[in-house]
Amino acid sequence: MPDPRIVAGALIAFFLAVGVASHAFDELQGRPLGTRIPSSVLLALGSLALIGAVALGIAAAAMLGPWFLAIVVIGALLVVSYGLEIPIVHSDIGFALAWGGFPVLASAAANGAAPLPTIVAAVGATLLSLAQRRLSTPVRRIRRKALEVSGTVRFRDGTTERLDRGALIAGPEAGLRLLWLAMVALSIGALAARWSG
Repeated sequence: MPDPRIVAGALIAFFLAVGVASHAFDELQGRPLGTRIPSSVLLALGSLALIGAVALGIAAAAMLGPWFLAIVVIGALLVVSYGLEIPIVHSDIGFALAWGGFPVLASAAANGAAPLPTIVAAVGATLLSLAQRRLSTPVRRIRRKALEVSGTVRFRDGTTERLDRGALIAGPEAGLRLLWLAMVALSIGALAARWSG
């Protein structure tokens, strides 16, 4: 049975590390989200979020044992490596393993989950993260590198559709929004099943 304190701590730690720190550090590299947040603010925000996540990991290690510190160190290294765009982590498979599989393995280890369902869930999360990466990569490339996007799609019935930056980005971004909502719903469902069982 998952300990609610561990679950809450894991959610907050991964929100700080992945949701805030890695996005803040990634925004420093070419502004893929197009924000105007000053670089110093992004650096401070990312650093404070990562420190908060590590502090929660250290608190968890006090409850779980010193072995958990290895997971905390790996998590912090993944965030920093991703922010620095180190290729092994900033690749499609690196992203999928770091932001999909690793959080599942770390959270499951903290809650004492059985190995087989943990591995299956980690593979599923890795594949979902890989799908997310495949959708986000073309969007990121257009945002970071494209000076102009223009064109037309001509359909068999004679109609045409104009292609521009927004048209190329809209579909993948809609898919990305649905993916994260689906993951939240699946996670809540799995957790509720464990707590009610």
